[in-house]
Amino acid sequence: MNDVLIDLTAGSIGGGIGCLCGHPLDTVKVHMQRSYFSSTAAAVSRIFSSEGSRGFFKGVTPPLAAVAMYQAVCFASFSLAFKAVAPGQLEENASLRSLFVAGSLSGMATVFVTTPTDLLKIRLQLQDAGAGPRYKGMRHCASEVLRQEGLAGFYRGAVATAYRDTLSTGLYFTVYHSVKRAAMQSAYFQQMQNQELGTSSSRSSDANLFATSSSSNGARTCVELMAGGFAGVAAWGCLIPADTVKTRLQSQIPPSPATFGSAALEKQERRFWPTLNRIVEREGFWRLYGGSAPLLTRAFFVNAVTFYAYEETLRFIQTA
Repeated sequence: MNDVLIDLTAGSIGGGIGCLCGHPLDTVKVHMQRSYFSSTAAAVSRIFSSEGSRGFFKGVTPPLAAVAMYQAVCFASFSLAFKAVAPGQLEENASLRSLFVAGSLSGMATVFVTTPTDLLKIRLQLQDAGAGPRYKGMRHCASEVLRQEGLAGFYRGAVATAYRDTLSTGLYFTVYHSVKRAAMQSAYFQQMQNQELGTSSSRSSDANLFATSSSSNGARTCVELMAGGFAGVAAWGCLIPADTVKTRLQSQIPPSPATFGSAALEKQERRFWPTLNRIVEREGFWRLYGGSAPLLTRAFFVNAVTFYAYEETLRFIQTA
């Protein structure tokens, strides 16, 4: 099978599983970024009391429907960019600089997919079921955005998404491979590997850790889950303010002079830096970090699952 097609398939499966696992925490994060809550528990209680458990899965259709395309673009574009940046090298042995550049290029490529799907997801997550939902579903939401705001409405917050995804995806792949390498070289994981292989050597080859296709390799599973989790936390943690600004921009439904006072102010409210400055001036600097707890918790578990599912799917395809 073609390498690009393999990456498309593995990325789609890994992303879909990760999306389903992490969406409840994403819903909590979006609510905390949009409105003030004293704690994560308060946000969870508010959502559950007003909408029940189903409220945590509001807006899951857009990211789930688009996750195949997004993760396909992410992993496939990373592989293509890596081959261009570091021709003839393997990801396992490449420099961190090469991994970061390839990851950043991959993040840039995903902006065109991420922005409209995130916008629909946020609009659906923030509508109040108690007051009567504004949208009947993903299709209705998309048609309303198109009718009221035009095609450009789907790309509200694109600059904030680019700030967030370009650098964060570079960190994403860099941290993943860094943690994986460090874990492979640690005495603890070498001992685990030796026990599973039934060997007595003090240090086995690093390649052995990922050489077998069996999904029962506990050492390999631990490494991939841990590396994926830390990659997610690093990638999301450094750019929470950009994600907060993006949420504010994309949750406007839709802006108008009546809402913001004037056409000039409306234009300002649609832009990244004026919106960031307004949040800091009116609500304080730390408001940019609203929703950090559910975001980082979600980032760890979702990306641990995503990377592990991606790697496991690759092994399955390559040995099929």
